[in-house]
Amino acid sequence: MTKSNRLGYIDSAKAISIIMIMFGHITSYDNPVDNWMSSFKVTIFYVISGFLIAYTGSLQRRTPGQFVQNLLKTLAWPYFTFSIIAIASKCFYLYAKHKPWAAITETFYDNLYASVFLKGINSMWFLPTLFFGEVILLMLYYLPRWSKAAYALLGLYGLRAAGVSMNALTGLLNLSGSGQEHMQYVINMFGKSIVAAWFLGFGYLTYLLMERARLLHERWKYKIILGLLFTVSNVYISQLNSHVDFNLMKMGGEAGSVHIRRDDRIPRNYISS
Repeated sequence: MTKSNRLGYIDSAKAISIIMIMFGHITSYDNPVDNWMSSFKVTIFYVISGFLIAYTGSLQRRTPGQFVQNLLKTLAWPYFTFSIIAIASKCFYLYAKHKPWAAITETFYDNLYASVFLKGINSMWFLPTLFFGEVILLMLYYLPRWSKAAYALLGLYGLRAAGVSMNALTGLLNLSGSGQEHMQYVINMFGKSIVAAWFLGFGYLTYLLMERARLLHERWKYKIILGLLFTVSNVYISQLNSHVDFNLMKMGGEAGSVHIRRDDRIPRNYISS
């Protein structure tokens, strides 16, 4: 978008969410503010992406091939580029700390596998889920209207159950330990993408409703009132439905989360002096 047709409140929402994500990564304290932020600080980016897809008319003015090609340029290319930089940085850090070559080699391969099999290093897990989430949104756009309604009515918990159950497929592949783990990375990523597509669709529908209600560029009082109403509701509900972690597919509460080996971090014994 050009500067003249940008929406200031969308840019502000992205900036606030980035600050919240940074805050969540620099504190390990369990506090009500972090519980509130975790309920939407990541998923808001999916909602905003769906909103902007509708606002820019990407699905209408691009063919499916052009749409996917744009995703490769804006999401896949940055993912692999920054993955290479992250791997090099982690290995250089260990080298500068005079760690043994075995530690450096293990870190290199662990992070390489995490990148290739789309688990992502640290926070870069988000980009593959957004990529395939938008691909799912693209497919839904060309499917009959009843399929869109069915996807929307499944809701977050139904889609989460579908995404989590996909991990059971790894046990049927009869792979070795490492092969099964790497395949689980891919399947887990697709599970998150299924849920991400729901948020993308929610953002897409939000744009259509705001456009119809003439809330995009005017009626600021109504937008402020709605914003306050949703904020207060979210603060209240988040305290009842805490421990939200989209990466681990926790939609609130402790039960039913997906736990896979967290090898995206350098082992503690490699860092300690």
